[in-house]
Amino acid sequence: MVADAGMLSAANLNTLEKAGPRFIVSSRITKAPYDLAEHFQTCGTYFTDGQTLESARVMGTGRNARTRRVVYQYLFERHQRDQRAINAQITRAEKVADGSRPLKKDRFVRLDGAAKGVDWGLVQRARDLAGLKATSPTSAPR
Repeated sequence: MVADAGMLSAANLNTLEKAGPRFIVSSRITKAPYDLAEHFQTCGTYFTDGQTLESARVMGTGRNARTRRVVYQYLFERHQRDQRAINAQITRAEKVADGSRPLKKDRFVRLDGAAKGVDWGLVQRARDLAGLKATSPTSAPR
């Protein structure tokens, strides 16, 4: 089964589970999830190539809330690709900040009133999570 990310609401995932097919939901990580906090406290942002971490997280709200198993995987190749993308986004943000490029939907741009700059905290968070991808299989947590 293949689905567009916009189709993956909690209600749709629950309907799929009830219908019986097994599936995996995959996504990029934009914020450091709480379930990886222990890894970040003990190991910092160090991961080995191919390393996987597992946790369980409640997804959805109200009657659509379900505890789902989440598997995080780190790949060095993905890390390199993510870093190249981050560097390109920083370059665009710096051009917006210095006025040589108009503001569009640029990542890492911080607006303080009329002033524009690079949000270096957001850049660091993206760098810390570079190379990680999360999947949520339909099976119950281990």
